Amino acid sequence: MRTVQQRLNHACNALAFAERYQQALPRFGEALADARRLGSLPHVLGLSCYRALHHLRTGNLADAEADARVALETGPRLPGLHAAVALAALLETLAERAEFQAAEAADQRYRLAEQFPTTMQAGWLIAGRGRLRLAERRPAAALGDLLAAGDLFARLRISAPSVAPWRSDAALAHRCGAIALTERTRTELIAAGGRPRRLVLSGLDSLTPGERRIAQLAADGLSNRDIAQNLFITTRTVEGHLTHAYQKLAITSREQLPAALTPPGGETTAPAFR
Repeated sequence: MRTVQQRLNHACNALAFAERYQQALPRFGEALADARRLGSLPHVLGLSCYRALHHLRTGNLADAEADARVALETGPRLPGLHAAVALAALLETLAERAEFQAAEAADQRYRLAEQFPTTMQAGWLIAGRGRLRLAERRPAAALGDLLAAGDLFARLRISAPSVAPWRSDAALAHRCGAIALTERTRTELIAAGGRPRRLVLSGLDSLTPGERRIAQLAADGLSNRDIAQNLFITTRTVEGHLTHAYQKLAITSREQLPAALTPPGGETTAPAFR
């Protein structure tokens, strides 16, 4: 019985990770029906963990949450490391609904990433927690979780985006201006067989440190000559940096600099892709 159920679970997951959800989800349903008919609670809980994850990936939040809660809240104990998958699905589902306090409470209640730190299941959970942080508009914390998940998947030699989808979410957290991390993510995507669009930098993130420093001094009211003296550079260098800054910020005059250097909501401008 156990061997048959394990094979069914692996087969269902293989179909789902190949993005053949229309075939995978009915098979999960059949396997769960058999497990319930035979009274096998451990298999009901284990199958529910993974079906929750795949419901989430098809955008079915209600069923994802239902399966995750069955796995986490039914029975005298959690279904081992598989519970981390259910918790990942629950965190992401609650994040999509902006139920952040409930998601944080669930993460603190179970603390499953710490219990199974070297497993693929923990990688999914850490990545799910990163997506929660991203939804909470905490990009630094999100990036930390997503890169940690990526490092774990790398150690486990798991690179397929359909199995370990962390790179695109990490890219969304590069709004802090971490261009080096953006390039690392693009490299990872290419190595995994992805075809990321060409990166086009615009807005504040496109300014070099020198351009931004000079633009800020100009916005504060300093003349080109004053800026040059302040930074021990030539006036011509100041003019060149300001010209480039104007182009990148899509402005044409010095008077527009203060507004252009103040991003909406106090957040830096994200790189644009095309």
